[in-house]
Amino acid sequence: MGKLKRPGFFAENQFGSDNPHEHLSPHLSALVLISHVKEGMEMAEEAKLPKEVAAVIPEHHGTTLVSYLYRKAVQDAEDPSDVRETDFRYDGPIPQSRETAIVMLADTVEAAARTMEDHAPSRIEDLVNRLIDAKIADGQLDDAPLTFRDIASIKRSFINTLTRMFHQRTRYPDRYLPENVRGLTGPAPEQGASGEGGKNSSGSTRKEPATRSR
Repeated sequence: MGKLKRPGFFAENQFGSDNPHEHLSPHLSALVLISHVKEGMEMAEEAKLPKEVAAVIPEHHGTTLVSYLYRKAVQDAEDPSDVRETDFRYDGPIPQSRETAIVMLADTVEAAARTMEDHAPSRIEDLVNRLIDAKIADGQLDDAPLTFRDIASIKRSFINTLTRMFHQRTRYPDRYLPENVRGLTGPAPEQGASGEGGKNSSGSTRKEPATRSR
């Protein structure tokens, strides 16, 4: 919800237009991105959303690191040790329920999958496993009541869903398209018109009238 305040700063709303982050320092960019959570919570309170729904807003980000901005800040800094990782992490809390944890994982893998050039099933499976395992290693699911069985089920569901979402039909050469294959196109025969073999629309053989002999 908070993204509505500054939609142009988020990748899903840019559509090839100018990226405003290119004109900001990594620290300021991170501040803009992270602040949308607080703004979203304020909007949820004004709208009187149920607390279970409002909890999704901060918890689905948890304390995740905005890694690409953090790396850029480290690269640009004269002394990389001056860059504090906490400046590039969301404020949390980490997910406290199964629902917010699943939203976090779904948001993460779906966004990453859209940036892939190769959506082969094996690549999607690797992406899902890698990203979810990274969230676990980062402690983002420490408070969520999810079992190992739940995690395995979530992974399977995401892999199946993303594989279907990005499935592409085989591209056949143009000569095999229906409009280029004889016999597959053309107007249907008119009702009652005689067809091949001298048969009428009823399927019986049409007989020519007998010629009267003189």
